[in-house]
Amino acid sequence: MNPFGLSFNDTVGSITPVIPELFASIGVCADKPNPTSVLGYPCFNGSGNDTMYFIYRGFELTQKAYVFNVQAYANATGSHILILRFPGNVPSKVIGTTIVSQAFDYGNGWLQVQFTAGTTDPAFTIIFNSGAQGLFNAAVVGSVFVPLIIISLGTLFATTMYARFKATMTGIEPFITPKQAFIVGVVVIIGWLIAIIIAAQAGGVLQGMGI
Repeated sequence: MNPFGLSFNDTVGSITPVIPELFASIGVCADKPNPTSVLGYPCFNGSGNDTMYFIYRGFELTQKAYVFNVQAYANATGSHILILRFPGNVPSKVIGTTIVSQAFDYGNGWLQVQFTAGTTDPAFTIIFNSGAQGLFNAAVVGSVFVPLIIISLGTLFATTMYARFKATMTGIEPFITPKQAFIVGVVVIIGWLIAIIIAAQAGGVLQGMGI
């Protein structure tokens, strides 16, 4: 859905997408009659039930940026505070002039942002890495593992050569043959590649690459 120009309101605030942007779904937890969930997500935000959900999961990697006009009403205090949640991938940057707090909840998979009461931010923005930036970050992550890969393969090569030398001197078959060493080397490389992918994913690199 593309809610460009539409305003979403609850008892403590209003949010309006100011550029064409895509979402999987949008849900507003109205304070009355005090619902417990919307779109399968909990309304309670730690203070009250004034929570809005803008689910961009699946669209953020092509959208790259989401921009909103956010108005937090003056009565947004105490148990009634304006909190927005954005289920989806980890953004590379969140920009806002009236933000009280913002953090990504890895357990629930959403960005949560709270705004100062009685203020308006005409350009609250959520940005995701470009593909080029993602590739750069991936290269940085990969470079950390290169020495480890070299050490692993070097150790394997040295062990194989020692085994062959010992076999030549003693006539006893080596405990590892070149063919076996090759297979182990392939397994080691695959293992390190998996480690790199996990590290890249944990750091949000693959998200920036659109993977």
